[in-house]
Amino acid sequence: MSQAEGERIGQVTDVSEGGGWHDEPVVITIRLDAFDPPAGRVSLPDGRELGFVGWLGLLQVLTRLVESAPH
Repeated sequence: MSQAEGERIGQVTDVSEGGGWHDEPVVITIRLDAFDPPAGRVSLPDGRELGFVGWLGLLQVLTRLVESAPH
C-alpha cells in the first residue's frame, strides 16, 4: 500500500454533526484474517467487535460502529 506525500494513515479528523464538533478521539482496530477478498474483524476499545467480508462489508461495519458511538 502506498501513500501520497504528506498523507498519514491514522490521521485525526474533525467530524461535524449538527451544531457541534466531536473532540474526543476514537480508536478503531481493523484485523485482517484474509486479503482476497478482505475479511476480518473491526473492534473498539470497549470490546465491541464485528466481523466483515469484502470492502462493502468493512464499510458497513465501520458505519455501524461510528453511528453507535456515544455523542
